Amino acid sequence: MRPSIRMALSVTGVLACLTGAVFFLQGVGILGGSFMSSTITWTVIGALMVAGGAALLSLGKPNTTRRGGR
Repeated sequence: MRPSIRMALSVTGVLACLTGAVFFLQGVGILGGSFMSSTITWTVIGALMVAGGAALLSLGKPNTTRRGGR
């Protein structure tokens, strides 16, 4: 995979994780002051976004296997 694609996956993964964390924290009521506060829907959406972001981060991780049989 090309480095530019890895970088794009990593950046998207980080942004999805951060956004998902905010949604999750608002959903469980830790971050208040929003229509999203204390709502199970946003808790689930946030958790799914964090999981999706983690998957993107793992896809964007550089390949650590060596070439050439050494």
